[in-house]
Amino acid sequence: MSVILRSRRIVARPWYFLRRLLTDSSAPPRTFPLTEPESDRVRDSSHALCVRKFQHITHGIPSMISVGEAELLLYLSALSDLQGDIVEVGSWLGKSTVHLARGCMISNNGVVHAIDTFKGNPGRERLYSSHLARGETMYDRFLKNLQLAGVERFVVPHQTNSSDARQLIREPVRMVFIDACHDYEAVRQDIQLWKDLVLPAGYLVLHDFSDAFPGAAAAVRESVLMSSQFSCILLLDALLVARRLAT
Repeated sequence: MSVILRSRRIVARPWYFLRRLLTDSSAPPRTFPLTEPESDRVRDSSHALCVRKFQHITHGIPSMISVGEAELLLYLSALSDLQGDIVEVGSWLGKSTVHLARGCMISNNGVVHAIDTFKGNPGRERLYSSHLARGETMYDRFLKNLQLAGVERFVVPHQTNSSDARQLIREPVRMVFIDACHDYEAVRQDIQLWKDLVLPAGYLVLHDFSDAFPGAAAAVRESVLMSSQFSCILLLDALLVARRLAT
């Protein structure tokens, strides 16, 4: 059975809880555990400190994901039992990218393929470029932010669109994170392009699954929630996590 949790942040003993939730495909629905072994409590405390320090360094990177969503991306990347890379469709200035890459660094497991035209969504380019210095491009700032976070070795940028990148990336991956254009057709196309690349027991993660983006939400419902390929296991803010079922 799947479990859907609604919360503002993952804060209480996340490593213990998420390790159990994300690695047990047959687990019944759970809530945050009230108690856990002392060793897990100590370990989680040290990891939490590391996450907070990392977020302090990267807090200035503009983003449309919440603090809790960024934390969850890091944990998903770090805690996966599968070996392989991660694909991110829609990177903007790299806030989500650095959290995914930090997870790769912690676990020494793969790299993040960061796919973006780095021009902003069509018709909304000025919104995405408003944080840039004079003469600076989105791609310039993206690369600077990777260096700021110390994760540049764990990111492979693809300065292109989703469709063209799919022709370049053919090996199965342990996770796909989609957060690009938010209209129905664009989200549906991205899901169709990338969902089959996810390994069994891997994760398809989608942002902006909310009433604020009805087109995106409808595409996710039709292509993921109603699909026999995936099971929804977690919803945090507007971040939905689905696990690919064994074929």
